[in-house]
Amino acid sequence: MASMEQSDDSELQAFGSWRYQPQLRTLVGPDGEVRLKPLLDRLLRRLLADPGKVLSRDQLLEEVWTRKQVNDEVLSRAIAELRGLLGDDARKPRYIETLAKGGYRWIASPEPLADITRSPPHQYRRAALSLALVTAALVMAGALWWTKSQRPTSVASSTSAELDAQGLLQARPLTAHLQLELDPRFDSSGRVVYVRADPTTNRTELVMTDPGDDAERVLWAQPGLLRHPTASPDGREVAVMRRSQAAVERRCELIAVSVLDAQIQHLADCDVDAWGSMEWTADGQSLLYTGIAADSAHAPGLNLLDRQSLRSRAQTTPLIAEGAHLHPRLSPDQRYLVYASQHGGDRQLWWTDWPEMRRHRPLLGRPEPIYGHSFTPDGSALWVAGDLLGYRALNRLTAAGEITLLGGRGAQSIDLLADGSAVWTLANYDADVWVGPAESAAEWRAVGQSTRYESQPAFSPDGQQLAMITNRGGTEAIQIVDLRNDEVRQLPLDRSIRWVRPNWSADGGSLILSGYRGSRTDLYRYDLGQQRLHPISGLPINAFAGVALADRLLFLSGESEQRVLQQRIGENGAPMALPLGAVRAFRANSRWLAWVGSDEEKIRVAPIDRWEQGQVVATSDPARIEALALGKDALYFVADDVLWRQPLPDGPRQALEQAPRPTGQGPSVALSSDGKLAIGRLNEVSMDLMIARPSAKR
Repeated sequence: MASMEQSDDSELQAFGSWRYQPQLRTLVGPDGEVRLKPLLDRLLRRLLADPGKVLSRDQLLEEVWTRKQVNDEVLSRAIAELRGLLGDDARKPRYIETLAKGGYRWIASPEPLADITRSPPHQYRRAALSLALVTAALVMAGALWWTKSQRPTSVASSTSAELDAQGLLQARPLTAHLQLELDPRFDSSGRVVYVRADPTTNRTELVMTDPGDDAERVLWAQPGLLRHPTASPDGREVAVMRRSQAAVERRCELIAVSVLDAQIQHLADCDVDAWGSMEWTADGQSLLYTGIAADSAHAPGLNLLDRQSLRSRAQTTPLIAEGAHLHPRLSPDQRYLVYASQHGGDRQLWWTDWPEMRRHRPLLGRPEPIYGHSFTPDGSALWVAGDLLGYRALNRLTAAGEITLLGGRGAQSIDLLADGSAVWTLANYDADVWVGPAESAAEWRAVGQSTRYESQPAFSPDGQQLAMITNRGGTEAIQIVDLRNDEVRQLPLDRSIRWVRPNWSADGGSLILSGYRGSRTDLYRYDLGQQRLHPISGLPINAFAGVALADRLLFLSGESEQRVLQQRIGENGAPMALPLGAVRAFRANSRWLAWVGSDEEKIRVAPIDRWEQGQVVATSDPARIEALALGKDALYFVADDVLWRQPLPDGPRQALEQAPRPTGQGPSVALSSDGKLAIGRLNEVSMDLMIARPSAKR
């Protein structure tokens, strides 16, 4: 039996009108180049490894998918997607033939292209530059690049026009690298600056590419993390954030990199845990960025840096409860500023006048998972990359808060050019929930898997079942895994609602669910026996994250930055807010209550009926405050990138080095009654750049 590993990754192959380039995961055809997702690439390789041979469905599932417990539907979708890319028809196949109850067979004859140059038509030219190797040749190359950028372009002469939906459908890959490609931004001449990161070597590169001819330069390469580049209006330099993860010093700084000769200059310091994109003023004299918090009572706010004097002036000083201010973007006419405030994994967008900043108005009904935004060319609206309508995509947001889905499924950033062109990062996340004992690394296993995102685990009271969220069907939904036989069933819930935060009732007969509908959240009880969903009535607006104990219901309510913890005793009791201040996260069981206040990462624990006796027992990582689990005698949490067990009410904590590190979003740790842990883990991430242009430019 041939295996995927037997194929020669370096050898080009041709079939029909296509050339396949394994090293780049690309197909080159009459209409240009298509980059394959990792899964489709593995599937194509396997089919090409045995042309003419029937490969059963079970065989393909076993050899192509990197994890077990993948169902037939996943294979069918992958075959259909690959056929779509190749322009193949299942009824009259040219490449992939389906055999009833037999499997699939590759019927085209692939031929090695030994006589073809190894460089594809649009191969990107790379130059790994470092400061130690800057020479006269580099200066000359930079000068030529700079001269080229000064020639008249269609960008300058074009009229402002927002990209239409049809144009977005015609988006193409901008890059063809295996590394992660992040944070693309246009410069004034239409080139794109972005960060290319290799997670295996901890090396990042600041890259500039010209979409017109795919010419590419590496402006700067270094160990550590670069993020959020933005080119100055005159195109002479690129500002970028650099974060050092050295054990002796964690530091964030703004760096200016010269486009001409790659010389660098330190501009300012920034907050190592709260950093986002930057924005030049139109005259190029100032730069907006997220600075360091003024004091312990405030979160990092926006600063304005004078480029000549390198002096910074605070523009916003948010309180801790408001969250850090990130991602400033100025309207094309420089009259308005939109920025984001961070609330855990969600963000609110704020509109204000510029430069006075006298009024600040929220644009969203509630904080949402959003990742980037950019003004339309006429400044009348924003394009937002985020989960505004149930899943990550590009959305159009007006000043009145009206949201329209544009497309671009998987978009995680966005930048728009004056001529209406758009560039973004297309991200694909694959996460699973792992179950096992804290003491043994060998016994951990992933459950309820798919090629999409699973997280937020919750054990049933007997420890035999696990509820979790999944987006395998598009929007977030709830599935239950029977840990005795790994059977998976998805609850038949309303798909117009985003379902999150499953928690079991004390008797195990129902689940308490949080549902996002429009601009509000509500709590629901799903009866597992009757398979019926019941809204929980009598609760305040925006009830969220319900925990049902034997005698009470605890939940959060209010706006994200000012949520309070409430409890209702009995089925018909009146909700009562606990005087704990604003609460960002909490966990509860029959013995203990644990919570994190809005002004810190400190975890407080108290007996369930004596919450006024709460004591600080630990401090969590800022990005992992939801990675909490409570047992009868211990608290589990993440600090210093390690999972810890803290005995209650006191005792020496223990680092759980055998357990996987939680990397999922939201609640990513759960504990069963018999001592098992469930942990949300991110398995695979791919990030590629996409570009779309108005019809006149395609």
